[in-house]
Amino acid sequence: MKSINELNIFMTGAGGPAAVCAFKSLRDKVNEINMADMGYCSVGLYLVPRKRCHIIPAGKSENFADVLLKKCINNIDILIPTVDIELKILSKSIDKFEKKGIRLLISSKQLLDIIINKFMLLSHVNQYLNVVQFDMLSDSNDQNWKGKK
Repeated sequence: MKSINELNIFMTGAGGPAAVCAFKSLRDKVNEINMADMGYCSVGLYLVPRKRCHIIPAGKSENFADVLLKKCINNIDILIPTVDIELKILSKSIDKFEKKGIRLLISSKQLLDIIINKFMLLSHVNQYLNVVQFDMLSDSNDQNWKGKK
């Protein structure tokens, strides 16, 4: 098993705060960080050398997981997706990545279904802890508060 300073990381969502913060936390601890996003204007792409910048398809693209797998093979130890739409798609491909020796930093699809949906998360947690009162807003509820300051 590699030590942390030998790890090569591949991170998606280079334009978002999660990727930038993760980069800042890891940059002095790991061997190499690759950053990826859908567009060239993403701030995270300018934090790493050009050869470690990657343009990838949108997380909802049919070939998203396969494109990432190809980019990670032979060099990447850990893939860190930071965009929520990518998480469920990649959770279906965990085995493909792990067969190639690439770890994904994500939860199972079952947990993601709960975590990503705030209403489901609060409902789930409410079974074990007292949480603040909450309700799901619907279109009919929107009439009551839309435009009020």
